[in-house]
Amino acid sequence: METKETITPEEVAERNKSLQIASKVIFGESAELRIVNPKSLSLLKHNARYFKKDQFKQLVENLKKDQRLSGTPLCHTVEDGKLEVLSGNHRVEASVEAGIPWILVIVDLGDLSENEQIAVQIDGEIVHYRIKEKKLERREEVEK
Repeated sequence: METKETITPEEVAERNKSLQIASKVIFGESAELRIVNPKSLSLLKHNARYFKKDQFKQLVENLKKDQRLSGTPLCHTVEDGKLEVLSGNHRVEASVEAGIPWILVIVDLGDLSENEQIAVQIDGEIVHYRIKEKKLERREEVEK
């Protein structure tokens, strides 16, 4: 049986081709699933959520034990072509620290405005959230 460590980047690229087909069924043209090395992802400079050191340490320990994430980080492509994590920064950072070589992410393929990026950061539950106004509103007002 192959382990995560024995999967080569070339094999990951092949698997990502298969994931593109599944992604079109699930998301249409708005997003796609990808297997990535968590070290290759850019983390936000200013994360909307804060973890205490003991919480983060517990997350790392859980990931070391489970060898998988329990939630899928949401990313988007930035100007240099790299993927930046919008939701799941702590999970990605902990997966690096736990030594997990490959993780599954959702990549938003849209051109997200700064407000839309902030909305995704604030509400880690949403996968695809569009805000048309320049000013962010409270979540309760948006849901009306």
